[in-house]
Amino acid sequence: MNSLGLRKGSKVSVRSRQFFGGPLVVQYDSRSLAIDKKIAEQIPVKRCID
Repeated sequence: MNSLGLRKGSKVSVRSRQFFGGPLVVQYDSRSLAIDKKIAEQIPVKRCID
């Protein structure tokens, strides 16, 4: 994730979730990234409301 610019403390928005355990599409800065569900489940997140 570091090589893609996604680092600890990055603010990320979930844009979509695919059916049947498919990837999550997240947006950060001006980028969108599809992350496999099993990988996404291993990423610690903290919900924040702007």
